[in-house]
Amino acid sequence: MRCPQGHYQLGACVFCGTERAHDVASCPTCGEAWLDEPYVEIEPPQDSTAQTDVSGVSRKPGPSEAELTAATMRQPWRSPGDEEGADLIDLRQSIITGRDTARWSRIGRHAAIAAIAVALVGLASYALNAPGAGVLTTTPTVLAITQTHPITTPQPTRPPVTAAATTTAPATTTSSTTTATRRYVTPIGDPVAVNDLRLTIYGIGKLRIGDPSEEVAGVLTATFGQPDFGAPVEPAATHPGACPGSASRVLRWGILEITISNGAFTGYRLDASLGAPDSATAELRTASGLRVGATVSTLETIYRSYHIVYDQTPDFGPTFTLQRTNGDTLIWGPLTSTDLDGVVLGVYSRAGCD
Repeated sequence: MRCPQGHYQLGACVFCGTERAHDVASCPTCGEAWLDEPYVEIEPPQDSTAQTDVSGVSRKPGPSEAELTAATMRQPWRSPGDEEGADLIDLRQSIITGRDTARWSRIGRHAAIAAIAVALVGLASYALNAPGAGVLTTTPTVLAITQTHPITTPQPTRPPVTAAATTTAPATTTSSTTTATRRYVTPIGDPVAVNDLRLTIYGIGKLRIGDPSEEVAGVLTATFGQPDFGAPVEPAATHPGACPGSASRVLRWGILEITISNGAFTGYRLDASLGAPDSATAELRTASGLRVGATVSTLETIYRSYHIVYDQTPDFGPTFTLQRTNGDTLIWGPLTSTDLDGVVLGVYSRAGCD
């Protein structure tokens, strides 16, 4: 068959690309029905003078409508270049689809985490506001430690004291606030016999009020061991010799306590409430022989030539004060009562500030 320009024409299968003639009903390669597609031009033979008259030749009818419909439902043929382009398009589409899937997956995870957090906050709010539950309305404040507070040590309750051999005294309570410390004291000399440590207006034996505190404390440590207690104190009746404006401390051995102010021995007290009744210092007594645990009757017998003043104080209850005839205080101390069967609970030196 010739085109108007005089070229022979062959058809091409749209499914596999095989060339065919118009008089062939189906493709010899893939067996599909022919479709009218662009033809591949074939060069005419060298003898262009020989022409064939095809006007009288009958043309074979084309494919039926059913064949065309069936053919168009199949994937049309593509050239190799078209196949490569389709693969690239499919790959790009796959990448885009995967990227979108990953993005929506992340969004889903974040949304799930947010939902869980909201649920937990709701549960906590419900628990805090439930009946009987305390609601925290303020932020707790943590206070920094900026100073060291002293250890408060109330003095123990006075133990019962036996008067003479069998009389038991009722307990009396005296308390004061001090900062407890343990202090090592260097012993000085040999131990001193208890009988040589009599309590007088001037001090304890040869340890005189006004002597250096290191010397007094050293002799007492050599005799009774290291102090049981040591602390700074404020001026008070319970600390004879602790004067206003002075730096005062106390050291204690058993029921004996001495006061040190500005580096000097300034006072003492022998008190049953300070220690055990069987401690070594419980054997101490005055120069005339009065000791803690004696009765008021014994007190008056020993000091019958002195003036004894009895008093009722808010801090100590009943007390005695031994005075000279001119009114000077010698010693004083608390009692269980001022009756003759009352018991002496302590012997104190006079205040060194007088």
